[in-house]
Amino acid sequence: MKTAKRFDCVKMKDDAQQRRAEQMRGLSPEERLAFYRRAYEALLRRQRKLQGGDQAT
Repeated sequence: MKTAKRFDCVKMKDDAQQRRAEQMRGLSPEERLAFYRRAYEALLRRQRKLQGGDQAT
């Protein structure tokens, strides 16, 4: 028996990729690199906060 889907992982991934493509549209390679560097730094801050080590480095 098949149950109704409550969450569609593929749709979520596709939606995220579409949003990212829209954010990247028209950016130079240098601007794209800066975007990903900022995202990486934000990820590191979030991980530190979640791990309880909210210390500035």
